Amino acid sequence: MSVTSACHHENSQAVQAAFVSDVQKLVNSFQQFGNPFEEKNDLVVIHSRRIISKEHCESVFNLYQTGKNQYEHFVNTRLITASESLFAPVKRNKLSLFTAPKTTMASKTHSKLAAARNNSALFCRLYIACQIRDSDLEQFFCHENQVTTRLV
Repeated sequence: MSVTSACHHENSQAVQAAFVSDVQKLVNSFQQFGNPFEEKNDLVVIHSRRIISKEHCESVFNLYQTGKNQYEHFVNTRLITASESLFAPVKRNKLSLFTAPKTTMASKTHSKLAAARNNSALFCRLYIACQIRDSDLEQFFCHENQVTTRLV
């Protein structure tokens, strides 16, 4: 039979210690990189001090007005004038908030790494085959063993 505590789960020592640790990390980040709220009209990533691009910044600063305009349009077209059905889908806002497009640099690096792994595996198999068949290793390494592709 277990005894349940009447205290809230956030009052435990472990949760309180984790909270204090998180606050100390945030304060240390402010001390190390400076106060991010001092920047004028720029959004700053706290831990890296990287400034968010202007279009991301504008979409965040205009978010309230965009939502307000969309709400007024919804009320006017569906409730007041009834020109659209109440159940018609609401147009989705495609705002560029904090997601940046993925760069192809990572995919190029990944494909180069995959090609290197494939080459390594091929050379391992061919080297073992040459040793088993008593082939001449000098002759083996004189020839191209695989079609090479250039990654640009």
